[in-house]
Amino acid sequence: MQALNLFISHGALQDSAARYPPPRCFPGTRKKEKEIIRRWIEEPNPRSCVFLIQGRTGVGKTALMQTIAEQLQAENRQPYACFFFKRGVVGCDNMDQLFSTLAYQLAINIPSMREHIERAMIEDPALPMRSPATQLQKLILIPLKLLPTPRSSPILIIDGLDECEGEEYQDAFLALISQVLDDPAVMVQFIVSGLQGKGWERVYGMGGCLVLDHRQIRTAHGRYIPVQVYSTFFFFF
Repeated sequence: MQALNLFISHGALQDSAARYPPPRCFPGTRKKEKEIIRRWIEEPNPRSCVFLIQGRTGVGKTALMQTIAEQLQAENRQPYACFFFKRGVVGCDNMDQLFSTLAYQLAINIPSMREHIERAMIEDPALPMRSPATQLQKLILIPLKLLPTPRSSPILIIDGLDECEGEEYQDAFLALISQVLDDPAVMVQFIVSGLQGKGWERVYGMGGCLVLDHRQIRTAHGRYIPVQVYSTFFFFF
């Protein structure tokens, strides 16, 4: 894992020193939102493997994502990995290190996955410098397929997608995760947050302070991805 460690974005981790102290939900707040997300995580057969959290700047999306990640860490029941995008921060504002960072965390949280990721790195030491599509396939999807079943689905938490440079990269991300939907052999769930009106406006019409719905996102490549939409338009701490 030492080789992969050289290519990850340490600043995008949930417990990164660069993010300390991270934003969190105040105690006793966001109970309804956290419960909705937890029910989706624990659902044995969710209708969608993508859960979208969308809202205006300042409504607390990152705090909610941080809190969910810390709960998963504390409970140690469900494997997970995180990436917190941050505009203008090297390594945290593009997709170059996204999947290598997620793979590194999965290797730590799923010991049986570590050997498969290490083998992929031995076969191609430059793998973290390949395209995001290649990284996703060889560092995450293929290693997941090699794990014994049944098992819990890893939760991949992607915060601040709108802070990834360029809307074309945001669309590229949506196209990449569609690979997961196309492959029934891969069990993984994504929780993605983004700014209202930035790249996700095609998901649903405006209106209402809480929407929990199953809709579709159309990527730039024409692929429709079913998502569960959770909007936080008018919630405040």
